[in-house]
Amino acid sequence: MAKIKTISVSKTSEPILDRLNELRPNNISFSEMLAIASNEYIKNHDPNNMKIDEFESDKKVVPSFYADIITWQELVRGSDIGRLREIQQRLVQLENLVRQREEVLLR
Repeated sequence: MAKIKTISVSKTSEPILDRLNELRPNNISFSEMLAIASNEYIKNHDPNNMKIDEFESDKKVVPSFYADIITWQELVRGSDIGRLREIQQRLVQLENLVRQREEVLLR
C-alpha cells in the first residue's frame, strides 16, 4: 500500500526538482525518482555508510568531513601522491573559506 506525502516546493528548489524531472526516465515515477535521489545522497553523506575498503583510489570516495579521525588516517596512509595532492588542494580551499569567514566575523 502506497502512502501519500506532500512537500513544499520553494522558489530555490523548484528549478532543481524541474531538472530532476527532466532527467527522470519515463518508466520511473517522479516520487520514485525522489527516492532514488535521496538514497544516493544518503549513500554519499552518511558517515555510517563509509567503509575502509571504499578508499580504493579508482572509486574516488572520501569519508564524511566529521568522520572519525582513524578513518581519515586510513585514507591518507593508503593514498598515492596524486590522491594526496587532491586532498591537499581541497584542504587549502577549505582553509581559505574558513579564513575569509573568520575575517568577516572578527571585523
